[in-house]
Amino acid sequence: MKENKDIFILGCLFFVGAFILQKLHFWSAIGLTEPEGLLLQGSLFLFLMLIFQNFIFGPYLKIDQARTEQTLGKRQEAVENQKQAQNMMKEYDEAITNAKIKALTTKQSIAMAAEEEERKTLTHAKKVSEESFQKQILEISEQAKSAQKDLDQNVSDVAQEIMNQIFSSTSQTRTQA
Repeated sequence: MKENKDIFILGCLFFVGAFILQKLHFWSAIGLTEPEGLLLQGSLFLFLMLIFQNFIFGPYLKIDQARTEQTLGKRQEAVENQKQAQNMMKEYDEAITNAKIKALTTKQSIAMAAEEEERKTLTHAKKVSEESFQKQILEISEQAKSAQKDLDQNVSDVAQEIMNQIFSSTSQTRTQA
């Protein structure tokens, strides 16, 4: 009934207008004969308008409006989905960038830790090598001192023996001669 409200208002205005024009003798005042069947033609017009409105124009307009709303809804949904996809892509790009930065930072920290460990290992190896070298030098020095001491002790004995051999060989050669 709400859909036909405007048709009923139009019909009421038509009938009131026709009645007023008839009571004022408008047609005779302007020199025309009064139209016959004006109310019948107006009634038929309003009847056809009601039929067309309820069975042709109304359903068509409802379908058209539903399609338009659906199309607009789909478009808006597509725009929202596109915006959401762009936001997600931005978030993914940021996450990938952050992951790359974190990986690079981790790589650098691992490299620095490895260099530090290498320096510590080299320092320790040098220290151990130096200590071993010093121990060997001390051992060689002690062996040299020990050999020198033995040599010093044995020199007098060896010199005595060499002298004895020389004197004994000269005394034997003298006795033989």
